Amino acid sequence: MVGMGLRNLVCTVACFVSVGAWAASTAPLDYSYAVDRRDVEKRSGSLRDGNLTEGISWHTKFTATTAITCELRETCDLDRIEIYVPKWTKWYIVKELRVSLDDGLGDFGDPVVLPGLPRRTNFEGSRDASCTNHLFAVEKPGKAVRVRVEVVSDAAAAIGEIRLIGAPLRSATPKPSANSRSAAMRPGTYKEMDNGVWRIAFNPLGGRIQSLYSKVCGFELTNPAGAGSFVEEVWDRRGSHDFLIKKPFEMTYETGANGRIEAHAAGNFAGGAIDFLKVEKFYSTANDSTALKIRYRFTNIPEAMALQNYAPLIHATLGVFGRDVTCYYPTTEGIVAVAPGKRGNEFWGHHPARGWMAAATDDGLGV
Repeated sequence: MVGMGLRNLVCTVACFVSVGAWAASTAPLDYSYAVDRRDVEKRSGSLRDGNLTEGISWHTKFTATTAITCELRETCDLDRIEIYVPKWTKWYIVKELRVSLDDGLGDFGDPVVLPGLPRRTNFEGSRDASCTNHLFAVEKPGKAVRVRVEVVSDAAAAIGEIRLIGAPLRSATPKPSANSRSAAMRPGTYKEMDNGVWRIAFNPLGGRIQSLYSKVCGFELTNPAGAGSFVEEVWDRRGSHDFLIKKPFEMTYETGANGRIEAHAAGNFAGGAIDFLKVEKFYSTANDSTALKIRYRFTNIPEAMALQNYAPLIHATLGVFGRDVTCYYPTTEGIVAVAPGKRGNEFWGHHPARGWMAAATDDGLGV
């Protein structure tokens, strides 16, 4: 449909739990990661738990490239990247590693290529002198908000740990005037706004909220180390999945009387099977209250030259960070409660009612 009207979503906070402070000096940085293959075996740990020999592994019959994408909480100046590659037997063969950075503009630069592990020297037994933990490092890689590690292998392969060592890059950003929207910021640099009630970090990649912290209640409402909140896709167009989250939206900001905060995100990008869809988000706080309003506008731009049907899917992903929550959905048949153990499965509410949803812990904290 053309020129879909505004869609309003109002989130009201009750309370939540604080998370750790961001790193202030050069140190191993927290990040989330994704692997572009489904047959990965996760061993007892992860790629950032401090265990250098236990991580993920997989097998290939032919030479193949597996990409591991690490997303930092904010743009950082990396001093060193360490990749630990355990070789449990002679048949764990990594031919080379390619390390590339996204400096915040949404694309990865040219990779640094690191030679891989030594190949087996004989076929007798399962181990030889090469069967140990191998460290690969990139020195002074520079500015990054994402790091991609491509592993080229032709047999079994494993990665034990990836350490991103550095510090947040907090470049000075001009403060917007109280009544203008002229403070556009460079994609990849988080914009933090604080009105004494909310501390909100906006991420231009996806035009999303990366951190939503209630100073009144003292806890975080989203996962600041993950995707954050308010990421969109079009449900029936698979190419749009994980598409907009990587794109630099045009962002403008405004502050006003009584601690009012407003932010506007707008983006239209070719690709993802949504070439002609423009997405706009209007974030605003209601003066000094604990309500945050998010209005959406989805527009089929004139260049489409035809009607288009869009089924927007909005990932709000709100809750009490670090706590299990039960989600509540009012319907015409009553309020449906989805317990923590049931999440991850699809839930379809065909008759929503009352215009609200909620997520709460057992002791009453929530949104």
